[in-house]
Formats: sequence, structure tokens, C-alpha cells
Amino acid sequence: KKELFLECIKEYLKYAESNSKTYESKSIHSKDKIKDIIVNFSNPNRNLKPEWKLDGFNDYYFVFDAIKNVPEAKELFLNADSGMINHLQKIISEGIEKKELKREIDIDLLIYGIGFLIEGFALGRYMGFLNGDSEIIDNMFEVIWNGLK
Repeated sequence: KKELFLECIKEYLKYAESNSKTYESKSIHSKDKIKDIIVNFSNPNRNLKPEWKLDGFNDYYFVFDAIKNVPEAKELFLNADSGMINHLQKIISEGIEKKELKREIDIDLLIYGIGFLIEGFALGRYMGFLNGDSEIIDNMFEVIWNGLK
């Protein structure tokens, strides 16, 4: 059972990784790339293929239960997070080079801040405080962006 579950996690993460790579290739302003990542990755069902969407299923149950019940799963999720960190690092570095972002930005701090913001928004969505088109997400992003440009 454990090996089968780990294979399910690997399939889930492979699908999530293919979704996150699309942000690097888009030829849009850094602001739009970062905002898209925040909005899309704060959706608890973002990494679900249509055939995986079941009533009541979302990323949080899957990820937290996997980490809690299968210790090897934690390593898989940590590796996946480092992949997303690399994508964000490229996007931010590109934004600095194009002078869309301040040169003096601490890239690592910004990446972790975006990660925590995404998780906070995702939890808010999951708890029913936010929806996908939330004014709160848009307004918070604008506050952050004004500090980055």
C-alpha cells in the first residue's frame, strides 16, 4: 500500500511540476507572472487533473495526510517545493534584469514570502474566507507589488 501511495504522490507532483513550468515560458510582465502564481497556486484544487476531482478532495488533505502517514512523502514534497522555488527565482531574476523589479530585492526573502502568502491564501480559500476572484487577494498583491517595482 505504501509503495502504491508513493507512486500516486509522484504522479501528482509530476503533474504539478508541469503546470508550474508554464510561468517561465510566458512572455508577459513579471508582475503578471507573479500574480498568476499567487492566484493559481493558492487554489487548493490547482494540481488536480479533471479525473482526480472528487467531492471533498483537495491538496491540503492529500499533502498533510501523506506527510503525516508516510514519512518518505515529506522528501518528495520538499523536492517539489524546491522546483517551484527555482521557477520563482528565474522569474524574479528576469524581472530585475528587465528593470521591472527593484535591483536591491532580497530574492530568497521574496520567494519565501510569496510561498507563505500562497499558503495563507490557500488556507483562506479552503476555510471559505476567500474565493478565486477575491478582492483581498488582488489588493494584497497590489500592496506587495508596489514594494517590488
